[in-house]
Amino acid sequence: MKVFLLTNRWEGEKTREHLLKTCCMLGSDKKLFRSIPVLQFEKPRRCFKFSSREIVEISLFTLINRFIYSDCVILGGYSSIWSWTLLVISKILRKKIVLWTGASQNTTLNHSILHKLSKSIFLKLCNNCLTYGLLAKEYLKSYGLKDEKIFVGPNLSYISSRENINELIRSKYAKNKNEVVVGFIGRICIDKGFKQFTEVSNYFSNSDYKFVAYGALYDDSIDLTEDVYESNILYNGKIKNNDMASALVDIDILINPSLFDPFSRITSEGLYTGVYILSSIFDDSYADLISPSLGLVINPRETKQVINSLSELYLNRNWLALDKRLERVNRFWNKYPPRKYANSFVDSIYL
Repeated sequence: MKVFLLTNRWEGEKTREHLLKTCCMLGSDKKLFRSIPVLQFEKPRRCFKFSSREIVEISLFTLINRFIYSDCVILGGYSSIWSWTLLVISKILRKKIVLWTGASQNTTLNHSILHKLSKSIFLKLCNNCLTYGLLAKEYLKSYGLKDEKIFVGPNLSYISSRENINELIRSKYAKNKNEVVVGFIGRICIDKGFKQFTEVSNYFSNSDYKFVAYGALYDDSIDLTEDVYESNILYNGKIKNNDMASALVDIDILINPSLFDPFSRITSEGLYTGVYILSSIFDDSYADLISPSLGLVINPRETKQVINSLSELYLNRNWLALDKRLERVNRFWNKYPPRKYANSFVDSIYL
């Protein structure tokens, strides 16, 4: 099966790069992921082929040739003229078409009749849809898609092996547990709820809670001097992928206060390391990944609710024990092995 991918953006946190890398590393069909041609239509426009080992720029002629001889076209969205153009051409050439989308009722900003009509037409022309979670699946079903055409692949991000994570947890659990580390990992911006995180940290300025934050500054409206350096938050800058597992193991409670997110990967990354999660109701990942034994669902706009949740967790520390953390790691890995995403990707193409 020869696959062609169209996407708006590739590199960076907001894109599908890490998802496809997970598929390349863990996919059950190694031939499929050996070399996937990609057209990135947002500026700077790029033509390249992707594998788990490298990204190689290719000419437009080569890209067109790979498209013509492809069996399946994956469209990373439905709202651009590029997506519609390739949809029509692929239909004419009788190629299999898979829509790759994470949109849900909560994360769709345009609810106009014209938008719904155009999306309904687009979806009916696709053979299958690959999406991130249950809320996105329900949204697609509201357009009349049948279950067998929708493949759910939770936005799982492979950061290390289970064995390595368990070893990191055991080696670092000798620290003083009177100090509970509360962390934020993500882009430092309004949409990710960083302002809400600072408000909560200020309330606990005289407690045994230690607040840490990792991430690059993405929003000019956030003043690092005022919001971070003069607060009780230890700011560590942008985190490297290779350091993610170690950083998460050092955190006891991870707050995901996102105000808008289709399905953040930090939730799965945290759960793979057994960290206790406070996950935003505005991030669709909560519907798939969060259960009472793994974390709590919060409304980050309700600061008092988040403060109460942290206060209760501090008073009742059973969840903080080493055996409880290892139990959370194993429970999540058993239910959501990283290969689960790769398998859904493969199934959406072949079935």
